[in-house]
Amino acid sequence: MLTRSAVVEGEIECEEMEIKGEVFLGKSGKIKAKNIKVGSLISQGEINTEKITGERVEFKAGAKFIGDIECKILVVEEGAKINGRISQELQAQNKG
Repeated sequence: MLTRSAVVEGEIECEEMEIKGEVFLGKSGKIKAKNIKVGSLISQGEINTEKITGERVEFKAGAKFIGDIECKILVVEEGAKINGRISQELQAQNKG
């Protein structure tokens, strides 16, 4: 587990990946992990996982993602490719 931010330009393959800060995955970056937990993610590269969990997940044009996403904020630019399920926490609205 890392507690600070990380920039990934190469390849990472692991069972579990946890980074409490921000992860930036460059165009040449590839991550393959069973589960990924991040504070936030900005991806231009390729990710293959069962599930990624984070506060904010952002895919830039050209990014490729396979797996499920659980996040509060999801940003997907035109040209990014996602294959999986998406779950976002919905806040209850106060009435009255």
